[in-house]
Amino acid sequence: MDGGQQDGRDAAARLGEEEVQRSSEVFINDLDAIRVLELEKRGLASDDPRRPELAARIEVMTMDLFARSEYQTRLVAVQSGVPTPPARALHDVLADWRDAERRLVAARHTVRDTAGESNGFRDEYQRHPHVAGSDT
Repeated sequence: MDGGQQDGRDAAARLGEEEVQRSSEVFINDLDAIRVLELEKRGLASDDPRRPELAARIEVMTMDLFARSEYQTRLVAVQSGVPTPPARALHDVLADWRDAERRLVAARHTVRDTAGESNGFRDEYQRHPHVAGSDT
C-alpha cells in the first residue's frame, strides 16, 4: 500500500471520529434539552395549557434520539471495519432515504397511538372495581 492511500484512510478515520464526537455532542445536548423540558412540564399545574405542548415536544425529541442513536451505531460500525455495501446510484439512495423518512414519521404516529392505547387500557384496568378496591 502506498503512503497516499494510507493518508486517505487516516483522514477518513479522523473525519469519522469527528462525526461520532459531533453526533454524540448533539445527542447529549438533546438529552439535556429533554431533561429541561421534562422538569418544566413537571413543575406546571395539571391544568396549565402548556403541558400538552411540552409533552408533545418531549415525545418528538425522544423519538429523534432513537434515530440519532441508530446513526451513531452505524458510524461506530464503519469505524470498526464492518463491511459497507457497495455504492448505489444516487437517485436510488435519495428515493430510499425519502421513503425511510416517511416510514419514520408513520412509525412515530404508530408508537404514539399504540402508547396511548396501552395507557388507556392500563387506566381502565386500574379503575376496574376488582383492582381499584383491592389492597394489592
